[in-house]
Amino acid sequence: MLQERSPLLVAVAALVALRLMHSALRRLDRLDALSLELTDRFDRVRLDAIRDPLTGLGNHRAFQEELDRAAAMARRHGQSTSLLLIDVDDLKRMNDSEGHSAGDEVLRGVARVIAVNSRRIDRAFRIGGDEFAILSSASSVEDALALGRRILATSLDRDR
Repeated sequence: MLQERSPLLVAVAALVALRLMHSALRRLDRLDALSLELTDRFDRVRLDAIRDPLTGLGNHRAFQEELDRAAAMARRHGQSTSLLLIDVDDLKRMNDSEGHSAGDEVLRGVARVIAVNSRRIDRAFRIGGDEFAILSSASSVEDALALGRRILATSLDRDR
């Protein structure tokens, strides 16, 4: 014979179930927050792994990845891609005579000049101590030469 459950027992069981569900929801909210935090941390670490901390440009690793991608896209779509290499002369001498903070400011200045003169779709990198690269997708040799001239002219103008 089935015994009827008392209304009090049903109410207590419902209350316990509600508290368990509330606790589970709080844990889910906490897991969601932790997941968002981990995703944010991963994104920051990934960005730090491909960005030069001094200039904010892409680093050598990012350059290698982007060069491979740009070459594949150029082949696939039959477009040209230009690569511009920039080497800062006498940076070692400046570091030795005026200190590394002066050399760092020169490198940051070069990065700013590159950013100001490049198109939005161009990608700039610091690939070595005093070496920079710019990948310019869908650009001709003439476009790359014009970009190089603008960067040089802006740099020379700033020196005066």
